[in-house]
Parts: sequence; structure tokens; C-alpha cells
Amino acid sequence: MLGKEGRSAADGDGRDTRGWDHPAVRQGAVLPGAPPASPPLLQPAFLGREAQTRTLTATQIADLGAIDLPEEGPLYRRRLRRSLFYDAPARIEQVITPTRRLSPQVTGTIVHRALRWWRFPTEEDDLSDLLRSYAWEAGIIEPEQQEEAVRHARRLLQKLMASELYDWLNAAPVVLREVPFVYDSGRNTVHGVIDVIFQRADGRWCVLDYKTIVLPGRPTSAQIAAHAERYHLRMGIYALATRDQLCRMLGYDIIPEVFLYYIHHGEIVALPESAWQAALSDFDRQISELLGKVP
Repeated sequence: MLGKEGRSAADGDGRDTRGWDHPAVRQGAVLPGAPPASPPLLQPAFLGREAQTRTLTATQIADLGAIDLPEEGPLYRRRLRRSLFYDAPARIEQVITPTRRLSPQVTGTIVHRALRWWRFPTEEDDLSDLLRSYAWEAGIIEPEQQEEAVRHARRLLQKLMASELYDWLNAAPVVLREVPFVYDSGRNTVHGVIDVIFQRADGRWCVLDYKTIVLPGRPTSAQIAAHAERYHLRMGIYALATRDQLCRMLGYDIIPEVFLYYIHHGEIVALPESAWQAALSDFDRQISELLGKVP
């Protein structure tokens, strides 16, 4: 072994290590002759003005698409800012109690769960057990309300079975459900899950999103289509994310058709490419306006 005098002043990669043996360093002081500096990991971190919006969820995009609505816009704006700047949930779900009315939104969610697996009532299986389990998971704990939710959900599934959408999907050679995606626009990254991507029997590719919302009264097709305008931005991002995936899979460019299905109303809404492209072109302006005030 080498004695103290025989040790090299350099470590294995040739760097000079004599500074570590200096008495000042051993006592926690600054090495004489070296300017004092804060370690990099202890220096203040500065976030850019748009840091909170660089990564967005599909739900946040849906709220962003509604902030310009004349009546509901301020509500969606506040909800989105709370989500982005304070990481607050959009809502806190409550357990359904006997004194609390069963929400159509909850039964719509139960139907949405069944559609993930394309399950429908038949003569052999009316799906009571499955729908009842979904009702329990949705916070419906009273047996009477569970049965009400099951009956309502079953009727909504039967309504879909009588729709054109049911025929489209049953005849589709390719159906992809619950498709996760990450879409990078260059300035923002959006992530989420697309309900359905499918290829129709005639070869056209489509993107489909189920909506569980209930519009008041007996809305006409025109009123439902007007309501769907708030989803143009979200569905535009779904369309571009699907387009990227299809290009990689098939090797050529395909712009999918875009549809919404309103579960409670049994209504299919087609969103033209010009509509969602216009919403995408307004994306940066909405983000900048949202960040215009310090939260």
C-alpha cells in the first residue's frame, strides 16, 4: 500500500481531488480562492408563463372548448383555471342516498361502461347483474335506486341497438375501443382516451365519442348539434391523434370522420372537418387568453 505521501493528487479519471482535503472544505467553508456559488439543485426554479398548459388532459380540452359560450363560458373558464393552476378536481362525486335524486348523468356513465365492452341486453342475459355492479361502483348503494338505474341503463342500451350507429359498429371490420393517445402540437401536449376508432364497411375511418350529458326538455337535432359545437376542439385533437396513428399503421394519410353519440337522446352528430379545424386554429388564442390574468 502507498503511504500518504505516495497517493496521487488525482482520482481515477484524472481530476484533481486535493481541494477536498483542504481544512476549510472539511469544516463546510468555501474553498479559498473559489467564488461562492449555490449548488445547481438549490437554485430557484423559474417556470415559464405557459408551463401549466404545456400538458393538458382531454377533459381540460373539453372545458377549453366551452370557455367562449355566452352563458356557460365563465363556469368552464373558472373550472379550467382551478384545474390548471390549483390541480383542483372538476367535481367531487357523492354517494347516492335515498334523499338524493338519481342523476341521469350517472345512468349515462353506467351505459358508457357497458359500451366499453359492447355489451347489450339479450333474451338470455338482460345484463342486470353487470349494470347493477356498475351502479354500485357509481355510488348508488340503495337497492331501489340500483334497480331504477339498471332499468334506465337497459332502455338506453336498447335505444342504441335501434340506431344507425349500432349497425355501423357491428359491420365494421376494425373496431378499437378505449384507445389511449398522446398528441403533441409542438406547443402543447394533450393526452387522454378515445372512446372508439373504427373502420366502416365501406373503408372510411371514424372517431366516435360518447356523451352522457342530458339536454333539457325535448331537444331537436338542431339543438343537439348546436350543443356539440363546444366539443369541436376536443374532437379535432382526437381526429389529429387518430390521423397520426393511422398514418403510422397504414403508411398513408387519412383524415377520419368525427362523430358524437348522445347516449340519452339517441342522437348521432357528425362534426365536419371544417368545424374542428377552425376550432384547432383558435387553440393558441384561447390558451393565451386563459393565461392573461395571474390566477
